[in-house]
This record gives sequence, structure tokens and C-alpha cells, in this order.
Amino acid sequence: MKGYFNTFYNAEDYFRKAEKLRQANNGLVDKNSQNLYDKVILKSQKIIDNYPQFKYRDKALLLIIQSYYHNEDYYLSLDFLKKLNIEYGSSYLYNYWNAMVEWKLGKTQSSINQLINLSKNEKNPKAIRSQSFMAASRIYSELGQDSVAMTYMEKAANLSSNKEQKSRIFYDIANKKYNSNNLLDALASYKKVIKNTNIKLLANNSNLRIIQINRQIGELTNAEQLIKKLLLDESYKSIHSDLEIELAKILFDQKKINEARNRYISITENYPRSLSSAESMFQLGNHFLIIERNLIKAKEYFSKVQSENAKSLFISASKSKIKEIEVFTELSKSYITWKDSLSNVHSEYDSVDFKQSAVLYELGELEAFHFQNPNEGLKYFIQLLDFFPESSKVPQALYSISYIHDKNNDTVKSDKIKKKLITKYPQTIYSEAILKSNDEFILERSIFEKKLVEAEKSMNVDENASILKYTNIALADTISNANMIAIFFLANYYDFNRSNPDSALKYYSMTQNSYPKTKQAEFSKLRISNINSILSDSLSINMYNIIEN
Repeated sequence: MKGYFNTFYNAEDYFRKAEKLRQANNGLVDKNSQNLYDKVILKSQKIIDNYPQFKYRDKALLLIIQSYYHNEDYYLSLDFLKKLNIEYGSSYLYNYWNAMVEWKLGKTQSSINQLINLSKNEKNPKAIRSQSFMAASRIYSELGQDSVAMTYMEKAANLSSNKEQKSRIFYDIANKKYNSNNLLDALASYKKVIKNTNIKLLANNSNLRIIQINRQIGELTNAEQLIKKLLLDESYKSIHSDLEIELAKILFDQKKINEARNRYISITENYPRSLSSAESMFQLGNHFLIIERNLIKAKEYFSKVQSENAKSLFISASKSKIKEIEVFTELSKSYITWKDSLSNVHSEYDSVDFKQSAVLYELGELEAFHFQNPNEGLKYFIQLLDFFPESSKVPQALYSISYIHDKNNDTVKSDKIKKKLITKYPQTIYSEAILKSNDEFILERSIFEKKLVEAEKSMNVDENASILKYTNIALADTISNANMIAIFFLANYYDFNRSNPDSALKYYSMTQNSYPKTKQAEFSKLRISNINSILSDSLSINMYNIIEN
């Protein structure tokens, strides 16, 4: 008797260890946990084969079923499920694992039906009902039905009596809501994590998110109070540098610019070589670039980001800023050599004029969209219009000017520029973009074209919501004019507004691949080349082929 109890005990022990490894790996089965599941199967099979009257035979069968499932041997798992059903009949555990196996074997609707029945049956234990809701949530998420998935996930959390499991589910819910820009609901869910969790990592991350959300929705006092409270708590010492970063951002939002700068400097001194220190270097670079307009100092700080911490997420952005500063410096040198002679430009448009108009556009673009200095950018765009009215850059300059006026809520000036652009340059991609965003020019639209208008109109009201709408159009409508415009808009947005080269390259590439024979594709090709050049290690940067070596 003692022998098979020991064998069963070993099987359970291997299973517990495998489950612990799998859960620590976000539900993924690595080689170590796979080996442990194999050992569970061997030990349990030995009991089933040699001791048919064993008291816990049904549990041994369940161990085998689960182990085969996690090792993705679904048909073998199904074989043992049939054996369990024949010997012991149907039970909630049998129904649950049968539903899980059927899901993996492609019987999705049957699986959903079984899980919903299990979860709604109040005679079943809360634990299995919670697990069933959670499994149904994963299936609906896989099907792309996120709202249904979220509903079942919340039901799973509310039913769970295991505080650790409850906190993990609420944490997943909170992250999903945060990533979908549902900030208030995300805030409530992060607070539920804090209430239920004993896991330090979840508590730390949730507190940081609560602070960030309060800052994002303008509740700066709430965010500041929580930061100061946590900074006094030694149990949160591991995130003190992150809290300092958030405090600096709050100071900046409160227009306490110098205090924010000094806070970033203190972070680099008090938390050297940390991710927070690297981010502070980046923020200091932005400060000197945008606020104090000291390009040398800005470049110096941007250059320190990678050496401060090689794992920083700001390395790519800092390299982009360095290249932008270098390009701006070279363009400015070129501009200085001929700016005084602008009034004497040739009446006949030649290649020299084109290069000069391109320099003006690029200076305006960098100032307005990369250095957050739109008024200075406007000066360059207006010079381009005044002195190079025949330049191919004029439509792009007009579009940029109208965009700046829109951001400044000056609709009168913006509409005037848009009408000029549509009238004089009707065949350009810039006119097309404006036409598609204005109901008075388009009588009939597809569903996605109407959504495109909604996205454009919401830009000045809720930028994040607008970008989400553009993204949905870009991903949902694969062959249409609306899709092309949405993709191209996102490319320009991440290129000129957010200085996010990775996302810009993604959407420019989508434009090129999906609509290769369009003017948008031609423009995308130029921008891809230019961005890659900026991101390269070479100091020889040729933006729009306007700088000659």
C-alpha cells in the first residue's frame, strides 16, 4: 500500500512543481515544466496500470489528462478523458477539461457552451466556475471579441475566492483597459489589485499605474499625494526611482518647469545607471531642446541615454533626436548661406531653387513637428510659399500649415489654407486627405470612410481616441481608399507628431506594400529611406536628397 501512495505523492509533487513553473512563465510551458509533466504521466500511469483498485485512481487520471493537455498532446488527453468518463461518469472536472481539450481541437462553440454551463451552475464550486469564466474569456479573446472576453474575465475575478488568483485576473483586466485607453475603468481595476494582492510586483506596478492614470486624467494632486506617501514607505524602495520620475512629470504638468528639470537631474545623481536615470537623461535632452533651446546641451543629454542604461526604452528615441539635431544643424548652415538672397530668387525655377525650398520645408518640419516649436516652423513654411511658389513642396507645406492652425484651434485660417490647397492642388495626396475629412466635399462614403471622418473630427477633442479610430480603420478595412488614407495618416502622425520612427516605418511600409502604385507609396518610399538614414550610424545624412556631400 505504501508503495503506490509514494508513487502518487511523487506524481502530485511533480505536478505542483510543473504548475508553479508554468504560472511563473505566464502560462507557457518551457522545457523544464514539460519534463515535469512527463514525469507526472509516468508516475500516474504506473499507478493506473499496476493498482487498478487504488483509492485515488480518478485523481491519477486527472493528473494525466492535465499533463497531456499542457504538453499539447490533446488527443492523448482526450483518450484519458474518455477513460475517466467511462469509469467515473461525468463530473464538473471532467466537463471542464473536456471543454478545454475540445477548444484546442477546434470545437470552439462546443467548448464555449460547456464552459458557460459550468460557470453558471451554482452547484459547482466557485473555483471551477471562476476557471470556466476565465477559459471562456480566453476563447473569446482569441476570436477577437474583446468586450465579451472582458465581461467573462471580470466574472471570473469576482467569483474567485483565491486572493492571489483574483489579484492576477484584476491585473490582467486593468492592463487591457489601460492599453485600450479606458483609463477610469483601468484605475478602478488597479485599485482592486492593490486591495487583493500580496504579490509585491503586482502591488508596485499597480501603484505606478494608478499614479500615471491620475496624472493623465489631470488629477495631479491625487497622484502627487500617493507618490509622496510611497516615497516614505521603505517597502516600496524598489520603485522609488520610478516614483521620482512620475513626480518630475507632474511638476512639468503643473508648469513648474525648473523644478521638473532639477528633479530629473537629482534622479541621475541618486539613481545612476538605472532605467529611471536613463529616462531622466532623455527628458533633460527634451528640456534643453524645447524649453531652453540649447541644441548642444540637448545632444549631450541624449547621447548619455544608452551609456546610462543599455536596456532603456528611450535609446532609439534618443538616437533619433541626435540625428534630428545634426540634420537641423546642417540644414541651418545651408540656409544661412543663402537666406539673405531669398528676395532675389530666379524667376525660372531650377534645381538650386528646389533644393532651397526643400531645405525650408525640412527646417519647418523639424521645428514644428519634432522640436515642438510650431510658430517657428510656420515661418519656414511661409517663406517657402512666398519665395518658391512653384516648388513641389508647396502642397505639403500648405497641409502642414493647416495642421498647425488646427492644433491652435484657428479654424478660420486652417479652412482658408485647406481651400487653397484643394483648389490649386486637387490631385495631391494632401488635398485627398482633406477632402476625405470634410462632409461638404464627399456625398457618399463607405462605412469606413465615415469612420475616417469621425477620426479626423475627434483629433482635437481626444487625440488618443482619434488615433485608436485610425488604427481600427487601418487594420479592419484591408482594401479601400479609407484604409489607405488611415495607414498613411498614421505613418505621418508617428513620423512628424510623435517622433516614433519604428511606428512610422511600420505604417509607411504598409502603405508601400498595400498600395504600391500610389503617390502615397512614392512618398512612403522617400520617408522610409530618410528615416533609416537618420537611424543609421552614419553621420552622412541626406534628407530628401537636399544635402550634397
